[in-house]
Amino acid sequence: MSTPRLSVSLCETPPRPLVVTGPEVVSVRDAAEAFGERFSRPPRFTGEPGPALLGDPALCVSRLGAPEVGLARLLDWVAAWVAQGGRSLGKPTHFESTHGRF
Repeated sequence: MSTPRLSVSLCETPPRPLVVTGPEVVSVRDAAEAFGERFSRPPRFTGEPGPALLGDPALCVSRLGAPEVGLARLLDWVAAWVAQGGRSLGKPTHFESTHGRF
């Protein structure tokens, strides 16, 4: 387990955004198929995939360390939350937005 770091030590002027993701690239299709397996229900896709929008988490990983929870476990947790009727804030994800304003 990594040592917790104080968030204020990451502050910079001007601000520098940190891409907080895991180091692996996961497509929406791959994630949908993974959830489809967990729910025994294949996903349905329409249209063609849009352009890939990728952020580089290297700076975040170098400062905070690699995530302690792997992608498969995270997907298991989310699937379990949904399956038990876990609370959703009902906020739009804007995952379809490609113009950089979310």
